[in-house]
Amino acid sequence: MPGRSAIEPSCHRPPPPDRDVRGGGAPGESPIARWELVAAPILFALTVALHVIYAFRWRFDSDEWQHLHVAWAWSQGFLEYRDLFDNHAPLFHMLTAPLVAAFGETPVILFLMRLVMLPLTLATLAASAVISRGVSGLRAALWTPVVLAPVPVFFFRSIEYRADGLWAAFLTGAIAVMVAGTAGPARAFAAGLLLGLAIVTSLKSVLLIFALAVAVLLLPCAVGRSRRGAPTRRRLRLLPPLIGGTVLPPLALLLYFARRGAVQALIDDTIWRNILPGLGTWAAPWRRLLFLPETAVILGLAAWVARRQRPPRAARRVAFLVLTAGTFLTALQTLWPLYTTYDLLVFYPLLLSLVVGSMLASGDARATIGVERVRAQAWRFPAIAALLLGCVTLEIAAQDEDTSYERALLAEVLRLTDPSDLVLDQKGDAIFRRRPTPDIMERVTGDRLERGLLPEHIQEDVVATGTCVAAARIPLFPARTRRFLTENFLPIGHLLVAGRFLPVPGTEADHSGQFDIAVPARYVLVAESGDVQGMLDGEPYTGPRELTAGRHTFSLSFKGPRAAVVWAKAVLRGFSPFDESRSSPNRPPPIRPSSW
Repeated sequence: MPGRSAIEPSCHRPPPPDRDVRGGGAPGESPIARWELVAAPILFALTVALHVIYAFRWRFDSDEWQHLHVAWAWSQGFLEYRDLFDNHAPLFHMLTAPLVAAFGETPVILFLMRLVMLPLTLATLAASAVISRGVSGLRAALWTPVVLAPVPVFFFRSIEYRADGLWAAFLTGAIAVMVAGTAGPARAFAAGLLLGLAIVTSLKSVLLIFALAVAVLLLPCAVGRSRRGAPTRRRLRLLPPLIGGTVLPPLALLLYFARRGAVQALIDDTIWRNILPGLGTWAAPWRRLLFLPETAVILGLAAWVARRQRPPRAARRVAFLVLTAGTFLTALQTLWPLYTTYDLLVFYPLLLSLVVGSMLASGDARATIGVERVRAQAWRFPAIAALLLGCVTLEIAAQDEDTSYERALLAEVLRLTDPSDLVLDQKGDAIFRRRPTPDIMERVTGDRLERGLLPEHIQEDVVATGTCVAAARIPLFPARTRRFLTENFLPIGHLLVAGRFLPVPGTEADHSGQFDIAVPARYVLVAESGDVQGMLDGEPYTGPRELTAGRHTFSLSFKGPRAAVVWAKAVLRGFSPFDESRSSPNRPPPIRPSSW
């Protein structure tokens, strides 16, 4: 009687060496066709090229100039939290400050810093490949970053200059270290160190660490007794190096700020300011009750997926990823107060690693589905990547905003002001100039101001510091501040400059009246046509003059229907309130506060 191997179909035999197939070598891996080794890099390179192109075209988010303003402050020798307010962890600003200093004060700084984000995005994609390699093999590692990179949410959010890019690189790197090989003290310390670096990059890291803890606790329930792996004692030995690596960066950061007397400012700005009862999802306590039933569903899903995995190690790793990704997303939507799509920069690498792995044939692909079928199914990945690339292309083509407003604003700030001048803006829009008030108009600050939990003193800060310039985009300011700016500042270009139009009737040559000055500074009188002559506060007007806060009288003669009193430096540098061609548009592009 012939043996089984002599009568089984040829498609179930291990294939002979094939010039078009590259095997990963590990059991259960699908073969890699030669065309895949060409198609995958081409699609990936195309995505990277679009990433670079869209860095110059994708609309700016309000957090970008907030981060950049803080990084600029570091480059100027200021200390975050002590010298200026910020509600983010500091590592991202500290690391990018030298680049801001190297690029200098230029209107294209936002584009240059967006290009700096590309290596961080590549690091996250590389970590996703390592995760897929540890779970599903080489072929999954090849295609996961190719399919992940053009996912619209991941693609556009990774373009922007923000701490989330560095945060995602650290966290996906930590998970990659966990699943890439056999657990040991060195690997545990490396994973913990990456988690610690993520904590000092963004405090949202505690949510992912919480998800990891839940995943570890529920993993034995998901995989079953026969697949639990290492004994509990052995796993407990990994806790000291894991915890040691995790606490090392936060301790180093606290020591750094303690030596500069700014630990309390750090804690106040990053922790206590962000804790606000009733904020976001915290306003609906019933949503927290959803965490437990949703976690139970995730546990069931992890158990179902684990049963379909043949090697016990693969079952444990897949279940661990399902539990981590699912718990993180659930906690983000039920326990965390503010949910934004930027938080998904960590979720999508885990999700795509699972999706790509599940799309590959389970078990030994060479022995069960055949080489030709594997090659036919392989076209799904480049087709999906091409479809996603089409989606991001349509998204950028459909947007009705551009980046010209930010470039023009920065150009005018640099032209009008000196480094010693202060500029009032909502979230650091002016980037290269200090602000007169510590309050930035992000979600938590806005809610505190509306509830009366934070005193509104922006107007007083502007007057006390003699700030004569503000960004023209002011919708997020409280109504009192908006009214103050509208009454005491003139729109010139993309800025507001201290001054006001004189109350003069008709087109008579001689005009008398009064006007009020809110910000004491050096002012000049200008007319729409010709020079201004006459009396100001009972003295002949001969040119720029220091004016105190309060009411002033005038008796002037000039040509044209309008005249204005304007901060002198603006006029001397070629800015005019009568130049309609340089005035900011009636509807400047809306600010996009990601945390709102």
